[in-house]
Amino acid sequence: MEVQLITEPDYYAPFVTDHFYHVYNRANTNTDKLFFFENNYDYFLQKFNQHLSNYIEVWAYCLIPNHFHFLIRVKDINTQVWDYDLNAIKNIDTHALCNSLNMIKNIDIIALLDSLKVKNIDTQALSKSINAVKNIDTNILSDSINVIKNTQTLSDINVIIEKQFRKFFIGYAQAINKQEARRGSLFQKRFKRIHIDDENYLMNLIHYIHHNPTLHNLTQSIQNWHYSSYNAFLNNVNTKLMKKEVLELFGSQERFIEFHQMLTDYNQKKHYFVDV
Repeated sequence: MEVQLITEPDYYAPFVTDHFYHVYNRANTNTDKLFFFENNYDYFLQKFNQHLSNYIEVWAYCLIPNHFHFLIRVKDINTQVWDYDLNAIKNIDTHALCNSLNMIKNIDIIALLDSLKVKNIDTQALSKSINAVKNIDTNILSDSINVIKNTQTLSDINVIIEKQFRKFFIGYAQAINKQEARRGSLFQKRFKRIHIDDENYLMNLIHYIHHNPTLHNLTQSIQNWHYSSYNAFLNNVNTKLMKKEVLELFGSQERFIEFHQMLTDYNQKKHYFVDV
């Protein structure tokens, strides 16, 4: 397959099922950081997995203090199921639901339990369930359901994935802002993604992502950088990375290592890469 030179890449290409993308973003300003402590890197990956693992595959990644890179492929998810769940919420009668919850809130638990002295009833579990309902803010619940009622169906996979990325960024930023006692945006407003439709591009991009710490003079050896996917391809640890597929792309683990040992002049391949 021939390499297609891209002089002006589309940095906001729409996500399409079964297609590859180079996804990246950086801290909001040149003086900001995304990661302050080692556990921040772990938490970042946990939140990423929480919000996005159902929708995308990760083929490679690298996190460095002020930015990140991911090579992903969009999964073939059933958007009809997603729309069905959304429509189920839209059919909720919020008025009737809130009235029912308020009736439960008014239950006298002690009197109820005294009247239910029946052998087969778990009164402790019943009491716990009623107390949980009493703690529901029906106004917030009603407002949340009404927001969903006004949401269009999400049959567009691009809409779904962009939504999940926003939730991921917001969740992580809130944790870091609390940790660092800071306010405002942590990430640049729009994360970038470049569509990849060339196998040679794909291999070189994996090389570039794993070498990112050396390009930014953070380490002299990519094996010494613990916040990328590179080492996961060298050992037998359990991982959600598409390890088998990546190694098959290079031919073998040995070829994967050899390819990464090659020096690459990225200035000669600007159509592949961007410097965030």
